[in-house]
Formats: sequence, C-alpha cells, structure tokens
Amino acid sequence: MKIRLLAITQPLVPDIQNCEQLIEYAGRKCTNTCSKTGKDTARFVRQRIDESHLTLLEHIQFTFEIDGISRACLAQLTRHRIASFSVQSQRYVKQNNQAVVMPESIKNNPFANMIFEHLIEYCFSAYTKLLDAGILPEDARFVLPMAICTDLIMSMNLREILHFLELRTSEKSQWEIRELANQIKEIVHSYCPNVI
Repeated sequence: MKIRLLAITQPLVPDIQNCEQLIEYAGRKCTNTCSKTGKDTARFVRQRIDESHLTLLEHIQFTFEIDGISRACLAQLTRHRIASFSVQSQRYVKQNNQAVVMPESIKNNPFANMIFEHLIEYCFSAYTKLLDAGILPEDARFVLPMAICTDLIMSMNLREILHFLELRTSEKSQWEIRELANQIKEIVHSYCPNVI
C-alpha cells in the first residue's frame, strides 16, 4: 500500500496563511470577527471542534493517490460516501500483473498460504482463459478475487476525514483499512495538527 497526498485546499489571500487559518476565518465569519484571524488560530480551531462546530472543516479538501489496496479494502473505503473516488477500471485495464494483498494470518500459516496462492493462480488463469476465449474484460473480471490490488484517487473534506478516522482507526476495523486510515491520519496531522 502506498499513499501520496496530491492536493490540499490552499488559501489564496495573503492574510490567510494555511488550512487552519482558513478554518478560523470561516468560523470568525459567523461572528463578524474576521480581522482577528491568525492571532491564536490553534486555540480557536480546538474550541470550535470541542463545540462540534464541524461544518468549518468542510472548507478543507484533501486529495490522495492510493495504490496497492485490495478490492476488499476498496469496498469498505467507498462506504464513505462524502468523498470522491476515481478507481482503476477492471473494465478497461487488463489485470495481468496478478498483484494481490495477502493477510498476515494467511501468510504466516503454511497451509492457508498454499490454499490462497493456489486459488489466486487459478482465478488469474481462469481470467486469462476467458479473455482468450473472446470474453470482454468487463465480464471476465467476475472471476477475479477480492485480494486483487487496485489504485485510486480519493478526495475527502476534513470533516469526513475526521469521521473516517474515528471509524477506521478503531481496533474493531479490518487491518487493511485501519493501516490506510493510520497513514492518512499521519499525513493530515502534518497540515492540521489542531484538528487531527
């Protein structure tokens, strides 16, 4: 799994220096105190979050490039509907590289590992045979496993990122999406330390 930040909301006016000042400015707009922006941004932002004035966070957008997650992880990720996703198409991109995500529980169990690898090999063999038989990739992909890797671009506003992290960094979350969430948390924290 590889995650890279592609874009983030950047203020374009000189009196707003960063994302947290934009959050503060939006909050101060509500009380007609915009001229105080930047005097104690960290305290202001934390207070608004403590008061659950979270709509202010929706003004900040992050766009990530996410490579090498399983289709199983993708299915969980796209449940967060207040986000935008552009996912590698299995309809137009032939799945020739056979890259998959193997859970540690399977990797560390020789018997399970053997079953997993055999099944992956069988699925890709079946996929190739279907393509060779003239079946369209959009139909041949039905035999591919959930473990197959995919790449995507995801954009999410800061409020939804908070919600995503609350759910997906939990120990109750599946390990792969938890790893993804923790990496996103680390990236976002570097830009908005008083929010994350």
